[in-house]
Amino acid sequence: MPLLSEYAITPGIFEKASFASESFAEIRFEHLQELLFDDGLVRNLYGGYWLELFNEQRNDLHSCGKNFLKALRTRKRFVDFVPVGERQPISDADWCKESLFSHHESRLNGIVTSQQTARVYGNGQPLITSVDKLTNSEWWKERRETRGSMPVERTTVSYLEQMKPFLAGANSLMFIDANLDPKKGSYREFYKMLEPLENRREMPLIEIHRTIYERNPARQNISIDEWRKRFCDCDSDFTKVIKRLGLEAKVFLWDKMHDRYLITNLMGVSVPNGFDIGGLPTIWSTISRKSSDVLQREFDPNGRQHKMEGSFRIE
Repeated sequence: MPLLSEYAITPGIFEKASFASESFAEIRFEHLQELLFDDGLVRNLYGGYWLELFNEQRNDLHSCGKNFLKALRTRKRFVDFVPVGERQPISDADWCKESLFSHHESRLNGIVTSQQTARVYGNGQPLITSVDKLTNSEWWKERRETRGSMPVERTTVSYLEQMKPFLAGANSLMFIDANLDPKKGSYREFYKMLEPLENRREMPLIEIHRTIYERNPARQNISIDEWRKRFCDCDSDFTKVIKRLGLEAKVFLWDKMHDRYLITNLMGVSVPNGFDIGGLPTIWSTISRKSSDVLQREFDPNGRQHKMEGSFRIE
């Protein structure tokens, strides 16, 4: 299970009729909040039509459901997914089938639905759970066991498995890695971690933060012009992807740094060995929102903790 997981939710669980009492609804939405607010995303199915179902004029939605949807919007926990089924879903059962269809296209980590829909489609399908049995599902238990850290092979395929939800939904990506250099052999496939952005309607801001010096025995400083040549080489696969996708990408050169991270608006991740390939497996771990904010301030060009030696756009 990836550090940041994708889930589908059928619309029926937001309706008043799905809950026998107010306290029952509060408990179920507390579980959903635990599932999604820190390390989960909701798949906005059928090209975003799913989210359009919940307009302000509807009076059949439970107040807990309305508040929950509002919080998800504020936290930007949605990721659009193209229509997969032949017909636009209408019923809760239709949305459950659309969720399964989308899972066959790109892996989901769970489908949460109403009790009635789960009785029809949940038998023999461990991916599906009713909202009242959410914490008893096998994938909830797996999430509990692995939550917070994950062994990762130091290969591009393994990196992309963890980064897929970030690439699909984040509006900013900060790669903090003192050694990141597209000209270096161990980073020769770094451009492949940006290629999935091709499917996005709105492109995220890309920031690369590294030291101005190379980590060799002499800690040799490299000029800003030389770094610009390495990152903006028109013939490199890295620069070609940046230009082809029309990404806004910037490189920041610092006087010092040590630890490596991926920081996004969705989640922060500690990446102990950076984004190079080769070598022994590593462990990627989530960091709190508060710690992510601290790191963003630490590597703010106007901050005082480090000295920024220079910066430039990749173009």
